[in-house]
Amino acid sequence: GHDSIGVVNPSSNWYLAEGTTKGGWETWVLVQNPNPNEVNVDMVFQTGTGQVQGPQETLGAGSRKSYLVDLYVDTFDVSTQVTSYMGDVVCERAVYFTPEGRTIRELGHDSIGVVSPSDTWYLPEGATAGGFDTWVLVQNPNPDWVNIDMRFQTGGGEVQGPVDSIPPHS
Repeated sequence: GHDSIGVVNPSSNWYLAEGTTKGGWETWVLVQNPNPNEVNVDMVFQTGTGQVQGPQETLGAGSRKSYLVDLYVDTFDVSTQVTSYMGDVVCERAVYFTPEGRTIRELGHDSIGVVSPSDTWYLPEGATAGGFDTWVLVQNPNPDWVNIDMRFQTGGGEVQGPVDSIPPHS
């Protein structure tokens, strides 16, 4: 199972940094239109090899729709940018896993998106001991390369993480 926090305001721009559509994983982008009028939605997927146009649709007033990202891209690395016109929307990303040879999903997780990119992010949760893996997923919705410098705060102090460059729209 999974759950996500809500948001206090809809927005015309949403960024969802995480997603994967390979290896038994499926990713969904969930869009809610809380408005009393219809809105147009434009979804773009950002992968390690560049941008892929996603659905462009009109959502009815007071409605929601789930979009299966797997129908548009086949990759371990996909981020999503959602833009709405004629009204603000709310976006969330849900990911599910079905192991090879199984027919039912065994796990899932989700998260709301963010409404604007930033050059600084703070992530307070993470574990790498006891069989846990922690992943930090970075989306670059910009038309230019960006440099990242990750630092991890641990019980023993700060540890230098990856320093990397991320291509545009990936």
